Amino acid sequence: MQEKYERMGKYRKLLGQCVFWLYIIASLASFSIIEEQKNHPKEQTLIERLQEIREGKSPVERDSLSVFRD
Repeated sequence: MQEKYERMGKYRKLLGQCVFWLYIIASLASFSIIEEQKNHPKEQTLIERLQEIREGKSPVERDSLSVFRD
C-alpha cells in the first residue's frame, strides 16, 4: 500500500485529500441538519395538536389507514 501511495502523483494525492475532507465536512453538516430538525419547534406544535385532539377542541383528521387501527 505504501508503494502504491508513493507512486501516486501530487495531483492525485491532493484530490484524494480534498475528497476526504469534503466527506468529513458533509458528514458533520448532515448530522447537524438532522439534529436541528429533530429539535425543531414544529414538533411542539404537533404535541399541542395532539393535546387539542385529546381534549376534543379540534376534529380528528382520519386517513385511509385509520380504519385498520380502530
